[in-house]
Amino acid sequence: MTVNFRQRNKNHTNHPDISVEQIRAFKAVAETGSFSKAAELTFRTQSAVSSQIKNLEESLGEVLFARSTRSLSLTNAGDIFLGYSEKILNLLSQSAEEIRDLKHEISGTLVISTSDTSASYRLPPLVKRFQELYPNVELVIRNDTSTQTIKAVEMGEADLGIATIKSSSKNLSAFPLFQKSDCLICHPDHPLAKRKSVLLKDLEQYPVLLLDSGSSTRREIDLACDQAKVKLNVRMALSSIEVAKSLVQVNSGISIVPAVSITEELRQGKLVKLPISDFQNSIKEIGLIQHKVRYQSRASKAFIKLCREQSIDVTGPRGNPS
Repeated sequence: MTVNFRQRNKNHTNHPDISVEQIRAFKAVAETGSFSKAAELTFRTQSAVSSQIKNLEESLGEVLFARSTRSLSLTNAGDIFLGYSEKILNLLSQSAEEIRDLKHEISGTLVISTSDTSASYRLPPLVKRFQELYPNVELVIRNDTSTQTIKAVEMGEADLGIATIKSSSKNLSAFPLFQKSDCLICHPDHPLAKRKSVLLKDLEQYPVLLLDSGSSTRREIDLACDQAKVKLNVRMALSSIEVAKSLVQVNSGISIVPAVSITEELRQGKLVKLPISDFQNSIKEIGLIQHKVRYQSRASKAFIKLCREQSIDVTGPRGNPS
């Protein structure tokens, strides 16, 4: 398949012939920074990828990569072409989806970007129901932060996102799904277990187990502690909520986790949950994010419809993500 880019200047009759394979090869090299890794990614030989890039550069009349013995980087022309290549490939994918939808079948691939917490504790019942209703749809769940989710939906890398709703974005719209709240958890025999609520200051004298600095919850806790002039005794930085819960259950410390993640442990009496009165950022509204203009496949529309119909709370005013 060849995409012809005609020059606007009528004095020039020549136009570069650029194939989709060349665009895919270029994007793979740009993303991996390596011809050999790009070859693996595109299931081509390294010489075939090199040839595609050489032909592409000749068609455009510009060098796209600055090459040296140790590194490979985009030139100014390459940086410009990367932005267009992503748009071109996304448009081709969207056109294929729209044409497939003419058959009135709900099929194809639906990519949803969301956090580990939402994917683990909120989505499973919804995903199960969606798969029962639409078995011909390949559902792909990307594990991303809210910021990464917003970017993925904006760039067309994900069809839908589930992320924190904030105040501004001109390209995206959202409707509320549920609230995410963080809470303190401790062992039933812990000294704090009899309290009705706590302040951040109350946690200073106990060993604390927190998620690592890569999580948004950890960054918000650190900020809240700075503002309250509190210094927590952080004994462990963990990458998993499940690990944090397991350690708290054996009374190895206290932790701050999403309330939705401890439903079963509370029911079984293995953990105690306490609100943190001066941690105002502990409550966030999570919404379903979609692009305002980009074509929405029948699969995407079906998932949105299911979200509205299911027991997840979708009430409240519409918001915009940022």
